[in-house]
Amino acid sequence: MTNEWRTVKLGDFLTLQRGFDLPKHTRAEGRIPVVSSSGISGTHNEAKVQPPGVVTGRYGTIGQVYFLRQPFWPLNTTLWVKDFKGNDEHFCYYLLQTVDYFSCSDKAAVPGVNRNHLHELAIAVPPITEQRAIAQVLGTLDDKIECNRQMNRSLEDIVRALFKSWFIDFDPVIDNALAAGNQIPDELADRAALRQQVAEESAKPLPDELRALFPAEFICTDSMGASGAATAGRWIPKGWEVAPLSALARLNPHSWTTKNAPKRIQYIDLANTKNGRITEVVEYSFDTAPSRARRILYSGDTVFGTVRPGNRSFAYIHEEGLTGSTGFAVLQPLREAYREFVYLATTRDEMVDLFAHLADGAAYPAVRAEVIIEQVHAMPPTQIIEAFHHLVAAVTVSIGQRSAQNTKLSALRDTLLPQLLSGELRVPVAAPQTVGNRSLIDTSRAGGLFQ
Repeated sequence: MTNEWRTVKLGDFLTLQRGFDLPKHTRAEGRIPVVSSSGISGTHNEAKVQPPGVVTGRYGTIGQVYFLRQPFWPLNTTLWVKDFKGNDEHFCYYLLQTVDYFSCSDKAAVPGVNRNHLHELAIAVPPITEQRAIAQVLGTLDDKIECNRQMNRSLEDIVRALFKSWFIDFDPVIDNALAAGNQIPDELADRAALRQQVAEESAKPLPDELRALFPAEFICTDSMGASGAATAGRWIPKGWEVAPLSALARLNPHSWTTKNAPKRIQYIDLANTKNGRITEVVEYSFDTAPSRARRILYSGDTVFGTVRPGNRSFAYIHEEGLTGSTGFAVLQPLREAYREFVYLATTRDEMVDLFAHLADGAAYPAVRAEVIIEQVHAMPPTQIIEAFHHLVAAVTVSIGQRSAQNTKLSALRDTLLPQLLSGELRVPVAAPQTVGNRSLIDTSRAGGLFQ
């Protein structure tokens, strides 16, 4: 390390401040992010801190650091940077990711960090020009990762909207019924009025070859049960069936045993699977892996966490070679063309809410895997599911490719971070001194489809 770097106390480099109390019952509707030690935990109509902001956990989740580009309210479980003292804000964000928080923990059952102890930590820091250069290098990687995530979220919105239009709202059937002059059930009258408006603005909402796959009439059924509350209720398209997902997928078909297990596994758990994204894959030797690391996963599988299903621990599996927790219900499509339908039918918001409602157990609420795969849906003929697959399969692949790229970019960033922040690896100070716009916190509820 050259003499350009200096060793100072963290408290002399920046000032950390405890966040503010804001019980949930006192929060008002608004768009101001409320930040807890685990990230965005809600919204409010008032901000306590103006951007740019850097927040880390004080109590509960320790070691996570968040950068905010909008006004926000940091909760009292956090510490936020009150004064950057003339240093680069993005560099401070990355610097705080390298701090040994647990050396300043009070060692209680629920971890907590002493702010005064943090301020006394010795850190090595470069001049402001090199701070900006380091932030630019790391920020460029984060920008690309976030760009990929945003693209995947946008594609997810499109695919989910198409799924809802075809298989929940039955728009193509309504269009055909309107064109044929057939009667529309009362439950679908509002949707029919909307589709009539679409027809007047666009003569062909779907290409003729696709529209011909759908009927022009509805039939009444009492078989939808709880699933019908989120669709047309008692009405399904003529020629469709009410059937469980077990008609399209098998449940937990493959598991490791001591006889067939590999020496090493790539493991995903409910904790690192959220809203369609696998946030971390952990490698273990099979002998030292958690006892629940038993489900063999294949590309195209859907995994859905059965414990606390409202936590939305689900994902679409893009790659071979992963092992999942026995806490997942693994739905393996019987045919490649069923992959997207199985995933989307299982993970739409109404189904997640239903599974959360059906979960048993006060302290450890869980839904049986059989309940997930046996939940009934309005099931179209195979050729319609195949047509849907052909439309979205390329999107599925592209989302998987961006997710794989993000895994590599994140690994590169995590490798560079400690080397750059320690001065072991130097960057030219002539690098651009501004960091592009980026959001390092995802504030949306919906997760990335297949991400």
